[in-house]
Amino acid sequence: GRPFSYDFTVVAGDRRGHLLGFPTINQFFPDGFVQPKHGVYASYVEIGGKAYPAVTNFGRRPTIGTPSVRSETCILGFSGDLYGTDTEVHLLEFLRAEKKFDGLSSLSAQIKADSESAVKIFENTIANRRDITKIQNAKAQLAFDESDGGLNIIIKEG
Repeated sequence: GRPFSYDFTVVAGDRRGHLLGFPTINQFFPDGFVQPKHGVYASYVEIGGKAYPAVTNFGRRPTIGTPSVRSETCILGFSGDLYGTDTEVHLLEFLRAEKKFDGLSSLSAQIKADSESAVKIFENTIANRRDITKIQNAKAQLAFDESDGGLNIIIKEG
């Protein structure tokens, strides 16, 4: 399988994430589109052929109190303008349910902790993907050894 993903246009938000030190891209799901469970996810976004770790909140932002459901993704290590672009977000792992915080400083501290978790999950996922890709790329370099009566497959790394 592959992670659940969606590819919607990035729209302007209220820039609150930017003020908290965690700028986000905002995306809205069209009516009738399947929606993930509300909460915070480790995720990643590919931009210009490069994968970036990310943390995504999907839901109503209870601390801020917005009536509409949205996806907000903080792309870690990326700085740039994605407004108006269709950007695909891949959800890797559910981290926690949405929660109403006492204030923006406690929300910011939690986003920092979520970001650290998301980076670790991203690194493990990418490492696994590289191993799979390495095996897939080695297909042309397979060697078969039947000398002992059995079939032994040897992957020659090149």
